Amino acid sequence: MTTEPIAADVVSLNLMTIEGQRAFITAHVVGESGIPRRYQEGFALWKNLAPEFPVLRGAAMAWIGQFGSAPPWTESVTKLPERGLAFIGQTGCGKSLLAACIARALIERGVSVKWQNALELFSRIRRSWNKEGEESEGDILEDMTRPQVLFLDDLGKEKPTRWVLERLYTILERRFSDQKIICFTSNDSGAALVEKMRGDGCEDLAEPIISRLSGMCDTIGEFPKTDFRRKQPMAIVEPTKERG
Repeated sequence: MTTEPIAADVVSLNLMTIEGQRAFITAHVVGESGIPRRYQEGFALWKNLAPEFPVLRGAAMAWIGQFGSAPPWTESVTKLPERGLAFIGQTGCGKSLLAACIARALIERGVSVKWQNALELFSRIRRSWNKEGEESEGDILEDMTRPQVLFLDDLGKEKPTRWVLERLYTILERRFSDQKIICFTSNDSGAALVEKMRGDGCEDLAEPIISRLSGMCDTIGEFPKTDFRRKQPMAIVEPTKERG
């Protein structure tokens, strides 16, 4: 007789210490949240590579401190800040990493969190139209509405068609009405986002979307004007020479 993997996990969990159980469940919830694997270790990955980074980390910890605390396997946190965070800066400056560090820290406090790349969000919705799709558009919009904190990564990279902006506005309006928090990362400031979203004659949606974001989020701080990815040494493999 074989033991099902999930049963084995339950047995292992019962043998763990309280701290071990907390770490086990947190790792599972982090994996299910959508946080990219590269960033799932949170602040363990954070390094003060620029003078702005200690200030940004301090702002992040102050915001996290506004949440209550509850183990993720008991009850939901009920104490929440009134506003989310905007992470604005150029490519490679650490926006997504810091946002993921915060998302991980919130999960450790028992806050329900969803991480969603903006481009992938709209791809998910398009795939849902396929009759063989695993989720409907309504399921996806509910997935964006349900968690206490939603992180939208790389907002502004999607092509600003009316179809895209209508879905984005729906998500923002639902979260605003339900008094739920949204955080987002973007390469563009509010003014630049408005200009992007005005494409294809969408002024009537662009302004309300930016207004909602401005009313729901505060900028966490100024990121360095450095692309740290480009500063990393590249692994270059020399082509293999053909033998004559």
